[in-house]
Amino acid sequence: MGNDDVDRLRAIRDVLDGKRTQVEAAAVLGRSERQVQRLCAKVRSQGNRGILHGLSGRASNNHLEPALFEQALSALHHPRWEGFRPTFVREKLAQYHGITLGEGTVRKLMIASGAWTARRRGVKHRAWRPRRPG
Repeated sequence: MGNDDVDRLRAIRDVLDGKRTQVEAAAVLGRSERQVQRLCAKVRSQGNRGILHGLSGRASNNHLEPALFEQALSALHHPRWEGFRPTFVREKLAQYHGITLGEGTVRKLMIASGAWTARRRGVKHRAWRPRRPG
């Protein structure tokens, strides 16, 4: 638990002990009254761990499986992908290797493997003409 979690737990414990109202706790925590009610219910049922996020200490539900990650990285190291942008590489990974990933995921993999570097596009030049006299 971090300091924020301890402060949140202290405020919820005060509500459960009757030292503070839910409205006051909501103002202190910067949450709605309904969220304070939910937190109180979780602390009653789960104890102090009810304050913590349900996925804390575990992998995200949207994480890339390590085997698929390694397979995609090994495919990206092939010289055939040099000079291609993530959208095209994504299409070809699906076509040749059967690996279906999102464009953002392919971009992150390509940047991590050094196969691609993001470049900023230049500012579009606009030449202004001087105003006409009059």
